[in-house]
Amino acid sequence: MIDGASVNVLDFGATGDGTTDDTAAIQAAIDSLPFDGGDIYFPVGVYIITSAIEIYDKSRVSLIGQSMPRADNITELTGACIVNTGTGYAIDIDSSIYPSERRQVALRKLHVRGSSTSDHIIRLETMNYCLIEDCYLYGANGTNKTALSLNQVVELWVVRTTMQNCYWGVLYDDVGVDYLNASTFLNCSITQNQYGGATIQGQNVNFFGCNFEGQPRGIEIGVLTALSTRAINLIGCYWEGNNVECIRAGTNAAVTGLTVQGCYFNPSTAASRIAYFGNVSNLTWTGNAINAGATPTEYVRFDAPNNVFVQDFALSIGSSLILGSATNYMINGITSTDVVPTTYTPTVFAETGSITSYTANGLYTQKGSIVTANIRIIISNVGTGSGKCYFSLPDVTFTSTAVAMGIGKEVALTDDALIVQTTSNNNDAYLVKYDGSTALATGATFNVTVTFIV
Repeated sequence: MIDGASVNVLDFGATGDGTTDDTAAIQAAIDSLPFDGGDIYFPVGVYIITSAIEIYDKSRVSLIGQSMPRADNITELTGACIVNTGTGYAIDIDSSIYPSERRQVALRKLHVRGSSTSDHIIRLETMNYCLIEDCYLYGANGTNKTALSLNQVVELWVVRTTMQNCYWGVLYDDVGVDYLNASTFLNCSITQNQYGGATIQGQNVNFFGCNFEGQPRGIEIGVLTALSTRAINLIGCYWEGNNVECIRAGTNAAVTGLTVQGCYFNPSTAASRIAYFGNVSNLTWTGNAINAGATPTEYVRFDAPNNVFVQDFALSIGSSLILGSATNYMINGITSTDVVPTTYTPTVFAETGSITSYTANGLYTQKGSIVTANIRIIISNVGTGSGKCYFSLPDVTFTSTAVAMGIGKEVALTDDALIVQTTSNNNDAYLVKYDGSTALATGATFNVTVTFIV
């Protein structure tokens, strides 16, 4: 319990019966607290509100539900549930009206719901030292409405909280200079929102073990305004089913110090790309995994970052990493002064007959006389083709004795390992299974790495 009083909303006339308007009773309970705050207790029930519950002039206030909502079905009104049937915010926490008091507001074990006609579910304005823990924020799905709207917030912790079925999950919603700062989202589920999971601008913001699933965009960093953004960490997070992008950073604002580490990406097959990095400096991408069956248009694009460190990136995926005008980078131990990766489009054909349709992307590096190519081929329709699958190598100058060897894997149909060898004319190669049989089939997807000397 936070120091101060402790009151029960039922003692102020709230019913929690799902039909009575409990707005005035809940507000009366909050207003009864002394200046230094206290705990507001919500027994299990459904509390209808028609206007915002306001916390403006008190510090150290906690709104606490009796029990957590059911995790297996967020659509049910379980636990201590506040349902906003009005058009405003559900909970409005704003110390800008009383700027000397902006400390320690907590929400625990609450299920708070908005609607297509309501405003943001929770708005935090000019606040310090806040906690949202074990809550469900659901259903504010009108255009640009969010589960959590942040405006000049410092030291916010959001822990084990679900933000679902809104337009945005988390939205930084300010153009001032004191934006989101020194804040952490821990084991949160930001899912199934109409536009995206989170858009963040600020500094020292962490997402640890969060889930960005089932929405067009996962997280956007430095996108909405031109405010600089610094020290953002995405650690151990999970993306699935995003059909536009999982991460976008540095579109409108400079981002300095961005780490993406130990994350897993499984985007929708319709996704444009997994990640886009524009005006980003001091970027670290390490220990991340990408579902081998994912087929976005691009994988990761570094358009203009400076000081990029990439480790353990699966370059065996063709066209997986687009460098654009990135400078001063190290990728899997290769630096920008060592080698310049180059994209190319392989030509694909069958040993006999023809392939009706396919897509192919390649990325190759050349250091001295050694060339390494990473290629992805998707066979849409074999047509009359049969036998081995041939593809062209990068357009480099071959020696008369050039020999290329490589390995590959078919990831869509069979999971077969493949052998890659050059043909007699050197600038083509072919794929076969280890027993020498054909690897060509409609629907096949090949990830290939080839190395040769020129």
